Amino acid sequence: MRRVGELGYQASATDPAVHRHPSGAEVVVPAAPQERPHVFISYSRSDRKYVKKLHRHLAEHRITAWDDRQIPTGVEFPAEIQRRIETCRAFLLVLSPAAVESSWVARELFYATNLKKRVLPIMLEACNAPFLVAGVQYEDVTDGTLPGMPFVSTLRSLLR
Repeated sequence: MRRVGELGYQASATDPAVHRHPSGAEVVVPAAPQERPHVFISYSRSDRKYVKKLHRHLAEHRITAWDDRQIPTGVEFPAEIQRRIETCRAFLLVLSPAAVESSWVARELFYATNLKKRVLPIMLEACNAPFLVAGVQYEDVTDGTLPGMPFVSTLRSLLR
């Protein structure tokens, strides 16, 4: 095994790290598992029921989606949301009057647009879209349906 710092060695995210214990023994620390490419879902808590259906729909099409319901106990909420937005391939914005009023949704959207993430709005309930996505075409699911195959195909292409 080549060691970190050895001439000609370049570490990658999947390489284990080799550390020297104070006793002089080498300790191999396994690399963190690679995360699957994912889409981030931003929504209002009042739209949780629809988001659960959306999550299942995307999973049926082998699309990994992430939302705040997946934050493990004990993990810092804002830091994990920030990290997941930073690492997402696309940002799904579930729009409803409650989402437009949500300060968390506004923060997430602002952060995603600053990072130049691809934002794909999903209009769940008729509302005025936030200024940051006012000119972006949305997927209309106001009749309670789930996004269609063209939307799913777009997501698949972004996850490649």
